[in-house]
Amino acid sequence: MHSILIVEDDIALRDALSDVLELAGYPTRCAQNGREALDLLRTPPWPAIILLDLNLPVSACSCNEWHQHRAAAGRCGVSAEADKRARFAEGD
Repeated sequence: MHSILIVEDDIALRDALSDVLELAGYPTRCAQNGREALDLLRTPPWPAIILLDLNLPVSACSCNEWHQHRAAAGRCGVSAEADKRARFAEGD
């Protein structure tokens, strides 16, 4: 089964997401920033989906760029800010 990559700098939220998904039977890999996510995306197993905190600094954009050139995984942006969710949905 493919894993889910969680990219979140808030350790409590990252751990909670991972715990809930793993209890539901989905293996997860976690990164606390874009740099760690890029490192994980360089080696298999490739994630089926990436849950990406849209409030991360510029390093998150690097993760998006890497994803566009690399994996056939889906991606889901996570943010409490509506404008960031809208830009993510439009592909910015």
